[in-house]
Amino acid sequence: MILESVEVTLSNGPLVKIIIRHAIKSDLSMIWENFNSVVCEKRFIPVISEITNKYEQESWFYNHQNENNIVLVATIDEKVVGHCTIEHNNWECSEQAGELGILLNKTYRNAKPSIGGLLMKNALREAKLKGFEKVNLSVFHTNTNAIELYKKMGFKIVGTRKKQFLIDGIYYDEIIMDYFID
Repeated sequence: MILESVEVTLSNGPLVKIIIRHAIKSDLSMIWENFNSVVCEKRFIPVISEITNKYEQESWFYNHQNENNIVLVATIDEKVVGHCTIEHNNWECSEQAGELGILLNKTYRNAKPSIGGLLMKNALREAKLKGFEKVNLSVFHTNTNAIELYKKMGFKIVGTRKKQFLIDGIYYDEIIMDYFID
């Protein structure tokens, strides 16, 4: 089911049609290809090794389905260029809160309007429909573009974990942000 279809201008100039929709199993290879390319950048997520095991990749998808989480993808010409998740917390007393994760292929990060913003807008709308009251996220302190996007979407910084991650000898602070759904 298509949630939104929008034309965006990529950073290198062309106008393309972005479709935001719920992920399906056939998206998995492209989702993980994007994920692994971000892992290789070693500057946005606290993961060192690529996830190449098909069982682990499929388990991720089925766990999201079984837990009634939100998994959206952004596609151009049927190619997944990014995805956004909102996961239920594992504590029964925090069923009202979700954890947002978002990832975009490097080529599509500077589109106008923002593909990340489109994914988040639709994910937050879906979260409201599913009864979430609050969405959390965390981001490396060095990811200033993402932090600005999250602020633009209504997220507020609520804390910082200093030197939370160490990747290739570089420490990264973890910025914690919250969004309350009204």
